[in-house]
Amino acid sequence: MSENLLHGKIPTTIANLSQLNLLVLAKNKLQGSIPTSIRNLFFLSALNLSHNELNGTIPGDTFSQLSSRTQYLDLSHNKLIGHLPSEINSLINLNMLDVSENRLSGNIPGSLGACQLLGQLFMQRNFFEGIIPLGLSGLKGIQELDLSCNNLSGPIPEFFEGFRLLHSLNLSFNDLTGQVPQRGVFANASAISVIGNSKLCGHDRDSHLQPCKSVEGMSSQRSSLLKVILPLVAVSMLVILASAAYYIWKQRPKGNLLTPI
Repeated sequence: MSENLLHGKIPTTIANLSQLNLLVLAKNKLQGSIPTSIRNLFFLSALNLSHNELNGTIPGDTFSQLSSRTQYLDLSHNKLIGHLPSEINSLINLNMLDVSENRLSGNIPGSLGACQLLGQLFMQRNFFEGIIPLGLSGLKGIQELDLSCNNLSGPIPEFFEGFRLLHSLNLSFNDLTGQVPQRGVFANASAISVIGNSKLCGHDRDSHLQPCKSVEGMSSQRSSLLKVILPLVAVSMLVILASAAYYIWKQRPKGNLLTPI
């Protein structure tokens, strides 16, 4: 149906196609919100609504009631707003989730980690914020992950190093901080992208990152600083003590202490 250039809204009567297994409405001119009646498509294994003009929020209760058979969900290139609903974790057999190129915001739900079969996750070019949640450590089967062009902050989680199947990781153009991990997918410079994160540092000369301050370097710097500060503190204390002694001497009783009775 993607070549018919459909207009208008997705009709709620689509729920009458209860035996539908595949629904592709991509690259049309569909508007309005995603109808909640989609939840009645119990046998749906793939849903593609990408490249339309859909707006509104992603109805969490709708996707929580879809069949666990659903393996492919593409809502990319629309005008969807609001949070990515945590109820998507009920799609335990999901292999691909694409919500890129929308206007989604809020935190990335850690509940996504329950989708352990998820191999491809695309969330780029939205307004997601906050840290990359620890819950994503459950994505053991992830192969491609794109979180670029959002407002994510905090450090890059070290659990990414343990994703053995991960061969493409894009974290570019966020506000991430700290040192870039070095093992796992990070050992392959061509498999990752972290550009556009000015607060990241790294030890790889080819990564174009600012060098991280080593522990030894920080200790040396601290030692040098102490060598300057300690003498200044000592001199200041001597000056204070000398001033106090002089003040006490000036305030002593005047007269001849040896005057006979």
